[in-house]
Amino acid sequence: MPWRHDPTLAAALADSGLLIRPARPSDDAACKALEVSASQFQDRLTDGRLIKFALHHYGRFDAKCAQFADWVVLVCEDTTRGGAVVGVIEVVLAEMHVHGAARRGGFLFDLRVDGGYQRRGIGRALSHEAEAASAARGAAYLYLSVNGTNQKSRSLFNSMGWRPASRRCLVFRPLLLPQKVAAAAASLPPAAWPAPLEREAAERMAATHYARRDLGLDRTGFGSLFSSELYLGTWHAKDGAGSEAALSLWAGSAFVGFLPVRLLFLPARAWGYVILPALGAAAALGLAAAGARLWANAAAVAGAAAAPVVRAGLVAAAAAAATAAWRVIGFVRGRTAVRARAIAPVYSGPNWEPLMRAVHAAVVKEARDRGFAVIVMNIDADDPLAAALGVGGRAPTIFLQRSLSGKGEAELPPLAPDSFFDPRPW
Repeated sequence: MPWRHDPTLAAALADSGLLIRPARPSDDAACKALEVSASQFQDRLTDGRLIKFALHHYGRFDAKCAQFADWVVLVCEDTTRGGAVVGVIEVVLAEMHVHGAARRGGFLFDLRVDGGYQRRGIGRALSHEAEAASAARGAAYLYLSVNGTNQKSRSLFNSMGWRPASRRCLVFRPLLLPQKVAAAAASLPPAAWPAPLEREAAERMAATHYARRDLGLDRTGFGSLFSSELYLGTWHAKDGAGSEAALSLWAGSAFVGFLPVRLLFLPARAWGYVILPALGAAAALGLAAAGARLWANAAAVAGAAAAPVVRAGLVAAAAAAATAAWRVIGFVRGRTAVRARAIAPVYSGPNWEPLMRAVHAAVVKEARDRGFAVIVMNIDADDPLAAALGVGGRAPTIFLQRSLSGKGEAELPPLAPDSFFDPRPW
């Protein structure tokens, strides 16, 4: 059915003292506390008692929204408890190309409800009022992302008329080991090796490439994206025979990071301050004691003739372990940020795949050199790029869409696999 505003959802909450309203600056601390308490990653077997992570906002809760010219944050307050904030939702709006035309669209995210207030319709009412606020601002379509295993959220939004738009896969790369661009570009002539692209040229390339692709921003939107302080550069390669590839780098953890809450049934702080140091010290002492015994008894164990060989092996093993530990410690100490994002892939021509693999290697190297711990890339599972980078078929998240323009959900086609992914809301 076409979208219609239903004010009875919020009215039913108001009857029990729950008021949905625009967020105020004074709500910031309460909204961030909701984010931490609403776990995003937890084991399903023990309902988060074994492993549980949350998201933590470094600055203001609405910092991601503030990257856009038009945005809304709604909260639900309990007026019977002095106005305690018990729910929140954010939505940002932008001009984009979608379903064959230039439209105003939006992204809905960070829906959080206090655990003690769930199953009372707050999430549904907040989502619906965010839809209404978006429609009042001229939005024709809304989009959101849910984890593929989050059946509760998927059921909620399916019942509200949201439908699948895209299966998203995540290209995830830890940056512990150095990235060798030369190895990735070995099959290419030197003239086709990836090189940095000036910001203005990168912006023009992305705006042109995505001008008529789903979720592609208008020129103003791409200008805002590529002039952001979170944009870290673009790398480009072409072979001179009609093929090219480009990829950009984005600081993905400037506003939000992962916060460990519980590991193996114990609070995360216990691991960081007590258990891991104790286990590390015990392991080091145990290995040292075992090595000392083997050193002293080398002749008895391997014979007098082989004792020097055994002892040389112990020295080599100890040196290798110390080198590996030093590298890990150096990597951890050298990380100044957690997550980088590879964004805005551009590729064309018959030979784009090796060019993209080389460009991806250059972007990964740059992310490591800048101090990031991991780099991720969010693409459609059916995009040829997913297969080229070796992640085809895995789709941990589902992109959902909702029409506010009068179309029924049955009339809404999925997004094309080569749609643009805006990194700012996520």
